[in-house]
Parts: sequence; structure tokens; C-alpha cells
Amino acid sequence: MTTQPSALAPLPTSPADVMAFINALIPDSESKPRIAQVPPDPGLPTDLLPPTIETWLHDTALLAGVPPVMTTLPFLASTGGVIGNRLGLQLHPGWTEYPSLWIALVAFTGTGKTPALIATRRPFDLLHEELRAANLNGSSDATSPLIVDQVAWPRLEQALGQANGLILHRDELVGLINGINGRHGEDRQHYLSLWSADPIVRQREATILHPVVSIIGGIQPLLIERIRNRQPDGLMERFLIVVAGSRTTTWNYNLPATVPDIEPIMSVLRTLRGLASGHVIAFEPSANDLWGTWYNAHVNLYKPDPALLVPLGFYRKYPTHLARLALVMQALWHPQEPAAPLSATTLDRAITLMEYLRIQHHRSLSFINQRHVVMNPGDVLVGRVLDMLARAPTGGWVSRARLGSQLKDPPSTLVSSALATLLESGLIEHRTVKTAGRPVTEYRLPPVPTG
Repeated sequence: MTTQPSALAPLPTSPADVMAFINALIPDSESKPRIAQVPPDPGLPTDLLPPTIETWLHDTALLAGVPPVMTTLPFLASTGGVIGNRLGLQLHPGWTEYPSLWIALVAFTGTGKTPALIATRRPFDLLHEELRAANLNGSSDATSPLIVDQVAWPRLEQALGQANGLILHRDELVGLINGINGRHGEDRQHYLSLWSADPIVRQREATILHPVVSIIGGIQPLLIERIRNRQPDGLMERFLIVVAGSRTTTWNYNLPATVPDIEPIMSVLRTLRGLASGHVIAFEPSANDLWGTWYNAHVNLYKPDPALLVPLGFYRKYPTHLARLALVMQALWHPQEPAAPLSATTLDRAITLMEYLRIQHHRSLSFINQRHVVMNPGDVLVGRVLDMLARAPTGGWVSRARLGSQLKDPPSTLVSSALATLLESGLIEHRTVKTAGRPVTEYRLPPVPTG
């Protein structure tokens, strides 16, 4: 287990390193039946959170019989809901992140998922009751609510109009996703925008500029593939995925003697809930340099390669996840100084956690499909388009219509996504040819330089 956070230490040094890791999850041949082989969990790094909080989360995990990551990630996400839009992190002008974190605990029945979720949400339940009581007493500084369980958009929007941030707890995420698929899919589109904190414009009422809702829940491993591929619009990619370990099968003689004291945790949460609105912080110069180093190293890991099974849809969300984790960790380390610039030390801790979560995500690939690793359908087309262009005559251009026909006419949006990804990476080039009718767009691999 890592004892001290070290910037970029867990980050693979090249795409080949990532490919070697993922290839360990792939069967030797398509004829072999796929059996989920989950790589070992290296263990959640320590010293990422203030000692009092980390000890409480560790002891809570011990009593629930689960690894610490199953209490730590839900706690961080719930804290993001407590902070709400009172605190933002500006990465550069025009890009500010707020602490919405969506967490999916992937676990089979009986592995302690539900006890972990119940134990971890206890301080937030207590804070919710305190706020509710304050509202009933007419306290002017109270806001309500904090925790919600409704998923229908009209009710969630109404709750957002009364609070700076919300926590949406669902023991089973399948129920949430089935719920937001109602109303002809309108709720689903609202949730896609909600994750990005897009403004919510309401008739006859004030616009909610930066809605913050953290979502925490569990999901059965074999349901990930069904949810993700049924509607490939990026909803599942908005979740940070944690694969639960096996529940303790023998009695643990090293359990804490008493239930961990919750009052120090409550004190921090009350302070964060009482922050004034409108704080937007930035990186310290050294943290800004560290962010750029991580960002550039990360981008190099998801350039399309038909031989590299990297989940591009998830990878594109990693910078946003990292910024939000760093913002929550900054608030927990410095609850009395919300306007202080985010330090390199805090960002280093967040990077260490994010790289651990990268490993957790690749562990989940064992369950996303039981025969082979599945990428977002748009990303799958990347390799197929490259293969078609590689088989075209040397220097030959292939029209968009012909590509679609050879791909068996998949949805046009997926083809557009694949072509845009390839163009952005410089792996293909395009041109527009004028015809008697509409102009025709053609694509090819760049010619190999000679001489």
C-alpha cells in the first residue's frame, strides 16, 4: 500500500504499459468462454485525507467488512453535495468545476455494499436532520434539503431551487437509471447536463446557475454492460467506478472496540455547509504546473489505436473527475480557508487517488462484457474506420457514405464521433469534393513521407 502520495507515480509511462495491463484481462482466443478475472486491488493509498477523517473512514470500513475505498469514495462524493456550488475550481478562464461526483460501487450481492453505503452516509443523514429541524424552527441561515431520493426531474429541479447542493443516494443504481429513462427520455437528457453543472433555466423562477448533485449507489457487475451499451450517450462514463472486494468470510479479531466517534466529522461538514456562496479558487503556480504535467501524460494514453483497448469515453472524463476530487479534498484539508488557492500538495494527493481509480476502472472491465473488453460504441468504430482506410488503395480517398455502408449503417452520430476523434488525433485527414449535388466529404490515412 502506498504510504505517501507521489505525483504521477502510478501513472503508466506509455500506451504500451496500459495495453499490457488490459491485455491481461482478455482471453487467449475468442473460442474460450470468458470468466471474469478481476486483477488484484493494490489497496487505497493512505495519507490522502486529514488523519481524523481517514481514520474514521478506515474504521467504518473495517466494521462493514469492506475495503476502505468503499467508504472513502462515497464520503468524498457526499461531501461534494454538502459543499454544493459554494466552492468552484477554475482550471482556466471559461472552465470552472464544481464538486459533483457520481460514484458506482460495483459489487455482487453479499459483498458488503449496502452496509458500507449505510455506514458512510450516517454523518450526512445527521446533518440533513439538523438542517430540517432548523428549517422547521424558522432559522434564516438554514437550507433544505440535503439528501434526496427522488429521481424524477421536476421534483429534483424543485429541490435544487432550495439548496446549494444535493446528495442523491440509491442503493441500486439500476433503479435510478430506469427512473430517468421515463418521460420519453427527457429526464435522462437533464441528468447528462446536470453532471456538467449546466445552468437550469426555469420559467417564472430564478435560473440555477451551477447545480450540484452528487450521486452514490451500487450496481451488480453483470448489469454494467447492459446499462452502458443499451444507450451509449455517456451516462455511465460520468460515474467513477469502484470494484468492491470480497466480504470478509472469517471473523476479524482486529475490529475497533467501539463505533468511531462521528462528532469530528460532523464539525467539518457543518463548517463546509456554512460556507458563503461564490468562492471560486485557482491553482497555486506549482499546482498549475503539476496539473499540466498530469493532463498531458493522461491525454497521451487515449489516442486511438485499434490494438489498444483503452476505454476512451471514460478517459475523456478523467480531467473533470480529478478537478472535482481535488476541490473536495482541498475543502476537507482547509475547511476554514475556502478561498485559499489549491496547493500542489493537495493536487498531488488527488492525482494519487485518481490513478488508483484508473486501476479500479480497468478492474471493472472484467465485468463490462464477459467475452471481451467493451468500449463505447463510438470508440469501437475508431478501430474499424482505421482498418477500412488502411485497406483502401494507396492514397485513396473513401467517402463518408461508403464508410457508413461498410460499417453496416450504424447511427450517424457514432460515425461522426469516431471520425472526429481520428481527425483530432491526426490519424486521418479529410477533404470536401464538390459535385453536381451536395458536396462529398472523403477521408484517408495521411500519406507516408518519402525520402
